[in-house]
Amino acid sequence: MLFKGIKGTGECNQTPLVPEVNARERYSEYFNPFFSDGGEYRKFVKEEKGGEASRLQAKGKSISNYGVIVTVDREGLRRQLEKDGVLKEGTRH
Repeated sequence: MLFKGIKGTGECNQTPLVPEVNARERYSEYFNPFFSDGGEYRKFVKEEKGGEASRLQAKGKSISNYGVIVTVDREGLRRQLEKDGVLKEGTRH
């Protein structure tokens, strides 16, 4: 969502919030702590709880894939990135 966006249809088709090339590396002093265990990113994501549909598992012949359904507060995240100087205010992607 931040650097590559989400490819899909409808609301699932989202452009990156930070479209700048090499942004994660350029702003590593910001993003490394942001994504650390217990980091600020946790304020903007919420895991779906309850029910089998919230945790998905698919098995192939030699690998297993797992998925978790999460909700991301994209607008709140964008506002935080603007406040912290990673994005310019009013940037809409």
